Amino acid sequence: MPQATLDELLIRVRRELPPNIFKEYFTEVQTPGIHVQHSKKLARDLQKKHAPVHYKERAHLNTTEANILLNASIKRERKFEDGFIAAFSECFRQKKGTEATKLVIKQLARYLECIHEIGGEEAAEIDPDSLERDTFATRFTYCLVSFLRKGLKAGDKDVRYWVLVTLNEIMMHWGELDLTQYEDLGTDLRERLQDKDATIRVLAARSLCARHAGSVDDGMDEHQTKTVEKLLESLEHDTSAEVRRTIIGALPFHESTSIRDRFLRRLQDIDDGVRRQIYIALQALDSSVEISLEHQELLICTGVKERVEAVVRAAHRLIYQLFQRSRPVPPVKDEDEKVPDANTSSINDYCAFLDSLEVLSKPETASLALSSVFGSQLDKKTLKLTFDEDFWNTLTPKSVFLARVFLEYLKNHGLSQQFEDLVPTANQIACNLEERHDEEAYTEPEGVFLMTELLKLSLLLDYGDPFGTKKMDFIIRKMIEEAMFLPEEIPSLCLALLPLLMRDGRDRIRYMVPVLSNIYAPAEEDKDQDPDVSFDFNESQGSSPRKRPSQKPIEQMTAVEKQDFDKAQLVSLRLTVTMLEDVNDTIENNVDLGGLFDDLIFPNLKHDKVAVKLLAWRSLGLICLIDRQKGLNALAMIMDTEKSALNHQLKVVMLKTIFDLIVLYERDVATMDWVNGAVRALLKRLATEPEPELQALICTGLCKFFIAGIITDDEVLLQLLVSYFSADTVGNEELRQSLALFFNIYSNSSPENKGRVAEMFIGTFVDNYSTENVESKTETPPSSMINQFLLWTDPRTLRMPDNASNEEREQIEKKSESIQMEMAYTMLKALYTPTLGKEEKKALCQTLSKIHRPESYDLHEGVKLVILIDTLIRRIPLDAPSKKHLEKFKQGLVTKYGADLEGADEAQWRTYETLTELFKFLDDIFKDDDEQEEKGLADDESEDVKPAIGKRRAGTLTATSGDEDGTPVPRTRAYKKRRVSTPLTDDGPQTRTRSRTAPPRKASRKRSPSVVCISSDSDEVPVEDIPLSRPCAKARGKGRPPPKETLSQLDRAISAELSSGGVERQDDSIFGPEDTSPEEDSEDEVEELVLGMPVVRVFGCVGYICYVVFFLYFMSSYSD
Repeated sequence: MPQATLDELLIRVRRELPPNIFKEYFTEVQTPGIHVQHSKKLARDLQKKHAPVHYKERAHLNTTEANILLNASIKRERKFEDGFIAAFSECFRQKKGTEATKLVIKQLARYLECIHEIGGEEAAEIDPDSLERDTFATRFTYCLVSFLRKGLKAGDKDVRYWVLVTLNEIMMHWGELDLTQYEDLGTDLRERLQDKDATIRVLAARSLCARHAGSVDDGMDEHQTKTVEKLLESLEHDTSAEVRRTIIGALPFHESTSIRDRFLRRLQDIDDGVRRQIYIALQALDSSVEISLEHQELLICTGVKERVEAVVRAAHRLIYQLFQRSRPVPPVKDEDEKVPDANTSSINDYCAFLDSLEVLSKPETASLALSSVFGSQLDKKTLKLTFDEDFWNTLTPKSVFLARVFLEYLKNHGLSQQFEDLVPTANQIACNLEERHDEEAYTEPEGVFLMTELLKLSLLLDYGDPFGTKKMDFIIRKMIEEAMFLPEEIPSLCLALLPLLMRDGRDRIRYMVPVLSNIYAPAEEDKDQDPDVSFDFNESQGSSPRKRPSQKPIEQMTAVEKQDFDKAQLVSLRLTVTMLEDVNDTIENNVDLGGLFDDLIFPNLKHDKVAVKLLAWRSLGLICLIDRQKGLNALAMIMDTEKSALNHQLKVVMLKTIFDLIVLYERDVATMDWVNGAVRALLKRLATEPEPELQALICTGLCKFFIAGIITDDEVLLQLLVSYFSADTVGNEELRQSLALFFNIYSNSSPENKGRVAEMFIGTFVDNYSTENVESKTETPPSSMINQFLLWTDPRTLRMPDNASNEEREQIEKKSESIQMEMAYTMLKALYTPTLGKEEKKALCQTLSKIHRPESYDLHEGVKLVILIDTLIRRIPLDAPSKKHLEKFKQGLVTKYGADLEGADEAQWRTYETLTELFKFLDDIFKDDDEQEEKGLADDESEDVKPAIGKRRAGTLTATSGDEDGTPVPRTRAYKKRRVSTPLTDDGPQTRTRSRTAPPRKASRKRSPSVVCISSDSDEVPVEDIPLSRPCAKARGKGRPPPKETLSQLDRAISAELSSGGVERQDDSIFGPEDTSPEEDSEDEVEELVLGMPVVRVFGCVGYICYVVFFLYFMSSYSD
């Protein structure tokens, strides 16, 4: 490159920039569809215009010359930076979403990329070993970021929005920032996480996440730790779901266990997109990142059981990805050997996946994961598994688990042909069970797991083969009879398999009772039985207790014998519970159960072991469900015992038994007087029960009573509503879900139920959001509560009876179609409630547009709504958006039901009896205002007037009617009641005597002052004949008193005016009449003084006051 002299270089550097260079540049880049390469070319051209001297052209200069050239270049840089930023900042004036502004910002990012590439090449060639590179690119970036930091604190939200968009766009191209500037920028961005605008918070979160990509680990510095902690706080507490989704998708959390735990808590987020984003973010993890077993279990169980299909699909994709990662990579021995297809999976692949899930300790999680993988492969048409003879002969815990889950999946999804091809015979499984039993495999955990899975697999088999059925029946009976020596899972599964082998339920009972009798050993009767459990069970129609030979008393048993005895009781009761759960017949057809109850169940109700006692009470509840008389006799005892029980699990079992018995025997229970009191006691416990599980159980039981029709009391329904929205039940998800399901079923079952729920809406709403509450009773936003009630009361969700005729359907629809309109009436009346806050009233107004309006509606009911809306707008202080929503709702009513709603006169509607209640409601609300208006009217027409200023000459002024005898006659006027639609202005109510209409606020020409004449009925000389101006001037100018004749005339005129009764005195005081209205009306008097008082009255007052002052002045001068 040719070398140039210093002077030549300085001339080129000091040359002015072309005019409008930046405007033309940013105008050209706003062209839609501009190519990336062209935009990069524009950036390089701009850089050449800014830097006319290439760094190689100044390489030959000495140090002095280089410094001179550098100073000149820096001056040019500053002009360039100022012009560039000034032109670029014009785009911040645009509204959000402007495409032209987005193009300008993208071009800025390309320009930064361009200058950093050039600056990097220049710095590397000049000094390759230098880490501190001071180039135009770094200086320009510093200046630009400093400018953008100011915009983060701008008051205009559009400016803050575009600044954050710019930061997100240029962040990947600004190279390395100064450390101080970098930290200060992070502080500013953390402040934007608290911005009122959710869009700005989203952009701030995205910027902070991008700054810390790849640096979230246990070794973060203090600044990074603050940033990540702030992001996690926003993730947990930000009200915007978009902010939470952004943080989950942008912030890397796989390098920190604590951060990962806080992320996975969002699996319980109320927003579907947030939960889905978690699975999407985990799919993007690198294959080297491992997810702990605990987190895998949480992700699998939560995702597969999701109700939202989009979240379930995301969970399936993640599980399938985990399955692919766990597949072992087979070694390739030969280059010509075919690599197995990635879409096809072998049994070894599934077993490796089960190993990663630790199937022995987490079988439920592994089952859900396998089913998810099967579903994904079924969608891909790659679901191919075969179980040959060798497979069934060489079973392992993982392989038998895989076979059982796969066969269950095929059967549940209707793949019958594939199921029939793969299902084993009963003889194969029976032989496997017998072999494991004989080998005592149940003594090892793996053997127990294998036998358990074989028994579960047996529930899927076909027992049409007599040989296989007989073989299975033999081994199952053998294991049931040896229940004392087997793990508890095996006998229970054997008993569950028994109905497939013995079809008749009575035969199963006759078989099981002797087996159970051989297992437990009943002791002698305890003569000192506890009275809590001593009641007459033998009134039922079962058999009487059998006489059995007495065993060794419990008191005489050794510790080992007592332990064996307790184990026998425990095993027997566990089998009894499993057996009774399968009984669907009454006690009359199963008389053998009577002896089982007397010998096994009843004696263990007071056992000292909690596990035995718990099973005994469960058995009692189950046997009471099939024995009506025993259940009715035991109900009161169970209720009394539950109150005094100390064990939590025992309380749960007893409460479930109580609710089941009351629902089953509702007709018999309805005749018992004490049951209503017991239900009331349960209702009180609902609000005071400290245990969430018991609280949810009581709530579920009361819901069952309502659905069954046992309870119809509105008080109970109201208490359930209060519990649903109460802040005390926020963490009780079981209770909330039960109530949500109940109210959906209850409200959609009949129009009457919808009406009852609608009637309770306003009471519940006002009680929860009243400003009189010291503490908030609910954490539910007002709009959410209103929307929930609208969903429950929507007539379109009503479920019609299946056998209902068309006429019945029409009648049901007619009953329910106006429920929400009645609800709108109560909502409008609630807006008059002074204890509701601004936000609550705004939420009510906003929801009115969602009210379902039927095709036809009663005219008078529509008039009620319109009158309430008009009165609200005119007389109740509401914000502009609320009034807008009210007007919109009113316009919708008028458009749909006719203009008669809008044009009717209120006085006419007052004559209708159907609207009497409404007008009484409104009159009662504005009663104080009406009384105040009446009082103000009386003050305006009062006869008493304030005494005149100064020495009084002839008593007080009294307004009279001007009778000849001078007797004051009070003026009377029929007071007309003000309409409720009359607007409340700042000047008070409108009256017929006075009008406070402010004149137009514009400049007006001053009128020349004129003397106001005061008329008198006396014979004195009129005041207008007295020459006031000149004598007053003389008196003030020369200090001489006026003539005596003038003073006497003035004195007689004032005296005549004060004593005169023939002229009515007009209220022309600058302070207005005496007012007893509230303090807020004081401003109205000032407004009247400035705007509403006629000019003539003002000068009349001034003239009158001047007369009095002049008189006092003249009298004092005359006396001197």
